Amino acid sequence: MSFFTDSEPAAPKRLNHCVKILLFGSLGFWLASEVLGPDDKDTFWEVVFFLLFIVGPLLAVVSRNLHALFAAPHLRLSLTGISLRYWRRIWFLTLWRFHHRIIDCEIPWSQYAGCRTYTHSVNGIPDRKDLIIETSQGSHVIGWDVFRPSVHRIQAAMLDFIETRFRQPAREEVRSHELCRRRFQTPLVIAPHVVRWRGALQFLGAAVVSGAVIAWLVPGFPATGWTWIPVLLLIPVIIQFHLHQSGRGTRHLELRAEGLVVGPKPATARVIGWDDIQFARIHRTTGTSGSVDLEIRLRDGTALLLETNYERSLDELQELIDPPVDKAATAWALVMQGRDPEAAAVAAGLPKR
Repeated sequence: MSFFTDSEPAAPKRLNHCVKILLFGSLGFWLASEVLGPDDKDTFWEVVFFLLFIVGPLLAVVSRNLHALFAAPHLRLSLTGISLRYWRRIWFLTLWRFHHRIIDCEIPWSQYAGCRTYTHSVNGIPDRKDLIIETSQGSHVIGWDVFRPSVHRIQAAMLDFIETRFRQPAREEVRSHELCRRRFQTPLVIAPHVVRWRGALQFLGAAVVSGAVIAWLVPGFPATGWTWIPVLLLIPVIIQFHLHQSGRGTRHLELRAEGLVVGPKPATARVIGWDDIQFARIHRTTGTSGSVDLEIRLRDGTALLLETNYERSLDELQELIDPPVDKAATAWALVMQGRDPEAAAVAAGLPKR
């Protein structure tokens, strides 16, 4: 995976700007020619309103995209911090702005406080995606029209850079994997949430009540009893769909001395050795399509994703599978003093079994 370093920074989205220039420029030119044509009978104020509130914003879009082509945004990661150049998002009151407000900043890792993505959707269709870089001095919100890689791709690259350059060497020094081996000599089974039938029955009840209301309001519906047969056939389909959605992403999860046991069922689960786990981290996406996932990255480059369908929170699972460096160091020091591994882990601030 590319880390967007000096030799290969995040590329700007040039093709997107060119398409917008051609599209909105052609539309604005056509509308202006229609309004200002010799056969037009509009009054003076109608022409002013049309040019100001319709043609004006279209030309502003063209001007901003021309500016974006030569603004040269970049995002570079280094051992000292993040070099960032981007522009602020356009809101309603800035639709008539003919240029972007460029932000140039250097973010040292000492000020870095995390990154997350934001997705806003309308009827399940995303219409806005942002990358939010949080620092001790404030937040930087980068829209999805700035760089060619997606905001999720940039977030993953930033988190990978931090893990491989800073946390992984420190993690190996404190022997966190050896701590997990000793702590889970007695296996710990992480139980998934029990699938509830209440939600499926409520959904089914709402469908039946809706059908009864329609039958009462619409004369002649249903005309005969056989018209309810398709509805009755849909009942098991509705219940099965709800149960599948409520159990989506749930896997058997068990922590043993030899490693992490994960799979669809206990009989088919596989054992992943502690030394094969590179790191575990939380992916957070806020907005109308928000989600929280736990990614377990393996040393062979593959990854496992766990969703929020367990009795333990994903933050607790992350610290159980991949203890933070400072807590692991404290717990390992206590183990070396003769403390029980579980008692040492709890004393260091790690979650209980």
